[in-house]
Amino acid sequence: MSLIIVPAFSPQNFSIPAGYNEIITFDVNPYVTPSLQNTTIWWRVYEESIAIPVGSPILVKSSNDGSVIGIDSPLSFTVQMYSHDHRSAEELLSRGHDP
Repeated sequence: MSLIIVPAFSPQNFSIPAGYNEIITFDVNPYVTPSLQNTTIWWRVYEESIAIPVGSPILVKSSNDGSVIGIDSPLSFTVQMYSHDHRSAEELLSRGHDP
């Protein structure tokens, strides 16, 4: 098995659903990687100021814990959002605590 290191991408600014159980799907450019098999995907949400991420992540999801799932056809991945994610992020922010 060969290791493919994919550089971190520029932050993307978009709204995420809060307070609902929802699955969000992201397309993956096949020029970045031809397959997501045997990969670890990290997905993080940050507070922002003027569209720039600030501080530590307020929400972290990963394929290691099953909340992010890589799909090879079509090349994409899904992130499982739960209604309690919103409350957890708000609580962490109010306490000034990193997740």
